[in-house]
Amino acid sequence: MKIPLARSIPSISQSVLREHLSSPHHTPLHLPNLLTSWPGLDSWRLSDGLERLRQILGQDRQVEVELVNRGRGYLDPEFNRVHMPFGM
Repeated sequence: MKIPLARSIPSISQSVLREHLSSPHHTPLHLPNLLTSWPGLDSWRLSDGLERLRQILGQDRQVEVELVNRGRGYLDPEFNRVHMPFGM
């Protein structure tokens, strides 16, 4: 099976993406600007210790973190999932 090259689309609407994905013969897409309008890019900053996230989640919130060698995945024998407090 030959996989076609990804088409690069700088901007796509939800309806066009939904239509593309529901097509029986959809092709790979490269969406380089997909996250440029995501609100988290403006409101979540490492420089303030992710203060906005701390306000929303709370200081004592536990988060799940997956530890694995870069480029590997769930099949890596050293894959590990741990819970730790949100914070730095």
